[in-house]
Amino acid sequence: MPTEQSRRADTQAFNAAIDAAVAKRMAPAVRTSGCGRAYVRFFNLSRAQRTALRKRCEVEGWRWLGADSGRNRDSIYVGYDNADGIALGQSQAMAGAFKAHGYECYADGEDD
Repeated sequence: MPTEQSRRADTQAFNAAIDAAVAKRMAPAVRTSGCGRAYVRFFNLSRAQRTALRKRCEVEGWRWLGADSGRNRDSIYVGYDNADGIALGQSQAMAGAFKAHGYECYADGEDD
């Protein structure tokens, strides 16, 4: 069972990861090949991490796609990319921020 100190450290690390991802929402655009949806997809999340991500996404106004989302499970929907590269650039920057804080994730785009 985790100690109170380890839980506080986990919470602080989690908040640092979210804050870094929030800062990346204004990331520069990237080259794209068409229109589609941009996501940050997570894997190997614990139940506690999943719950914390879902709650913080609500606070930040992000759309968390949870267990009932089929193949989009454990993903943050970043937005729709109208072939301008903005949403894809944001998803790549956000994924990089989460990775830098120890989360296993990647940026993904789904073409229309």
